[in-house]
Amino acid sequence: MRPCPEIADSSGGSLAKTDRRFRVQKVRDGAGRPVLVANGFRTRGRDTWPDWERLLSSQYPKNPVYRVHWETSGWLPNPTDKHSSIGIGATLGAVPASAITGVAPLVPGSALALIAYGGWSFFRSWPTARRWSDEGGRNLSQVLQKYPSGLMHKCAPVLIGHSLGGALMLSAAEQLSQSGFKKAVDSVHLLGAAIPLGRDTSKAMPAIHRKLYNYFSVNDPVLGRAFRTAQLGQQAVGQVGFGSVEKRVVDVDVSREVRGHGEYFGRVHLL
Repeated sequence: MRPCPEIADSSGGSLAKTDRRFRVQKVRDGAGRPVLVANGFRTRGRDTWPDWERLLSSQYPKNPVYRVHWETSGWLPNPTDKHSSIGIGATLGAVPASAITGVAPLVPGSALALIAYGGWSFFRSWPTARRWSDEGGRNLSQVLQKYPSGLMHKCAPVLIGHSLGGALMLSAAEQLSQSGFKKAVDSVHLLGAAIPLGRDTSKAMPAIHRKLYNYFSVNDPVLGRAFRTAQLGQQAVGQVGFGSVEKRVVDVDVSREVRGHGEYFGRVHLL
């Protein structure tokens, strides 16, 4: 079999032209279909390759791997920044502290969770990060629309995302489907996905050749507390599963293995 094509380093998308926070970086050479990974919120600039290498060691030990850089670590909405006034994100970013107090009874320990995960700065920057994950998904879909998947889908990439990186990967699949690209990716794996419960997976499925795997843990404290507080009480599919009747959407309960938001890498076996 001929080697799979390289994936472009830049999408030329709407954000990539002006902001280098979005880019695709090859982190490992290899053979077989490419694997694309995306980290969650506040990992910008960190070397997370050892975590990903451990996760991929059983299922994709020799595949080429690309990291999708996208996120907003340390960046807070600025009233003079045009990007901070878009949609629901800006509204939630301006929610007063009293709103957190109102939600607190819904989410036990929410105040402690917010303090541990960045306090008020997390609550303010969270909606911007969510918007950027969606925009990153659109940019990634532009990258993949230019990529030839190969005969019999042997080169169709695998998408894997942790936390908000999972939201990015699901967004990319949705955008590919919307653009008419069927079976453009081999499979999608979501680890502790910071995606609100109720997301319609049918929008993404035409672009996925095999299955959408959602690894969730009811014991994930970040999704159970900080996420629910920031989302005003909404649960995450990374904590409770999609609960979809679609056979190709597979919820994988890893609650016994995973009791921390960063434990998916060392304790989950990809299907």
